[in-house]
Amino acid sequence: MPIHFWFPTAISVEENIIPIDDIKKYSDQILDLESIIQSGGKNWNTEISNSHGTYDMIHDGKFEDLISVVTNKINIFAREYGSDFSYQKPESMWYNIYRKGDYQEYHTHTDSVFSAVFYVTSPENSGRIIFENPIEPDMKPVKNIIKNNGLNFKTCHYTPDEGTLIIFRSYLRHMVEKCLNIEPRITIAFNY
Repeated sequence: MPIHFWFPTAISVEENIIPIDDIKKYSDQILDLESIIQSGGKNWNTEISNSHGTYDMIHDGKFEDLISVVTNKINIFAREYGSDFSYQKPESMWYNIYRKGDYQEYHTHTDSVFSAVFYVTSPENSGRIIFENPIEPDMKPVKNIIKNNGLNFKTCHYTPDEGTLIIFRSYLRHMVEKCLNIEPRITIAFNY
């Protein structure tokens, strides 16, 4: 029986998008910022340290090179969707610091088209990012699944190394598992 695949869910994962020396620099800068700015994301169920809504990383020149690289990758991803729109910079950007016991509940990035997460640090056992099948919460699943494949997975997950960038459509629900490690997991989130 011929099967046509429509409406796929695309996730881009690219490793080593910037030099390792720059990653260390971003880690130090974020930990310095954490000590001087108020943590954001007050409407979240968790209390991870973050700069969501409390610090303008977009206009902080220290992150200009990273923004340029991520914006280029976003534009390449947009071309895969057939779009010729040219994104110039993110509409929002913030850091997240996960320490032992921290996690992030399922959520989407409303009012955005594309979102991205850049992994500044990603120690072992610091929590995978999990994406949910976009039809799963609203539709009954197919019964008696005997083999998983791209048509029936309920979730997919990644355990990225530092320097990895993940890009996805902003409607895609995702979460971060509980961090079990002492060393912090540091990410930077972007919305376009």
